[in-house]
Amino acid sequence: MTKTKVALLGAGFIADIHIESYHRFVPDAEVVAVFTRKPERAEAFDNVTLREQNRETKGSKMIYTTANETYVVTGAPVKILDECKRETTGRTLTFNKGTDRIVVDGGRQIRTQTKGGNGTCTS
Repeated sequence: MTKTKVALLGAGFIADIHIESYHRFVPDAEVVAVFTRKPERAEAFDNVTLREQNRETKGSKMIYTTANETYVVTGAPVKILDECKRETTGRTLTFNKGTDRIVVDGGRQIRTQTKGGNGTCTS
């Protein structure tokens, strides 16, 4: 079956509700774009992958804010795979690009943990 491609105009709080509604009630719809008039903030939804500096982060939603160069990725769980093949999981990941600082928070529902690694990495 061919999916109907949908673009949303407006990336505010209502965009989350529209996307959830499409997933639940219009199974042949695929949200492929979200437009905003505010270029200082960008949002991505539904199986988001962020690749940067030998890391790959996956979640269900990402918000990037240009003012503080911060990515916030949410999901249940968010997963980040680093250059040493270590996987860290949690509920929310906050990455500040300017300082290269990453904070993973599990909240009360998900335990934050790191596992794996290839054994040859020194970082």
